[in-house]
Amino acid sequence: MIFCCSSIFFLHYVEYFGDNYVRGLKVNPNDRILIKPFKNDGIIVRGQWQFSSFEFVKFEYIILQEENVDS
Repeated sequence: MIFCCSSIFFLHYVEYFGDNYVRGLKVNPNDRILIKPFKNDGIIVRGQWQFSSFEFVKFEYIILQEENVDS
């Protein structure tokens, strides 16, 4: 679950996984975007995520993990 407050996006605890594509998250240089956990929630992002056309975006305290793939 994601909710926004001003230019901060808070992520609630959950494991985000799978193949995902996020595009076009842009603001002007004076209005930066911060993406971070809500309070002390632990956020894990797994799998193959692609971020495209991001400008002035910062991620804080988010764990990025490679998803295990069985051959």
